[in-house]
Amino acid sequence: MRTTSYLLQQCRNDDERAFVERLYDEASDEGPDFMHYRTKSAFQAAPKLGIDRNAYARILHALDMIERGIYRHCREKGKQGIPARRPRC
Repeated sequence: MRTTSYLLQQCRNDDERAFVERLYDEASDEGPDFMHYRTKSAFQAAPKLGIDRNAYARILHALDMIERGIYRHCREKGKQGIPARRPRC
């Protein structure tokens, strides 16, 4: 879709616009492109995560603690460590 919208913006006349729209309609009628999938892939919906809001917050807190520890202790000369996601005071 992104390519189609870019090409439609680049069209200079109605004939080019009709050509791009025809190409898009043909490509969408063919269906999804399965060329880059592995042969034994299962085409199904992504699994639902069985975590609640508190578990998600605990995971994010643990990741922040890891990030702060690495950031604090890897500041040798010439090393930047992991960049901070928010400004630190």
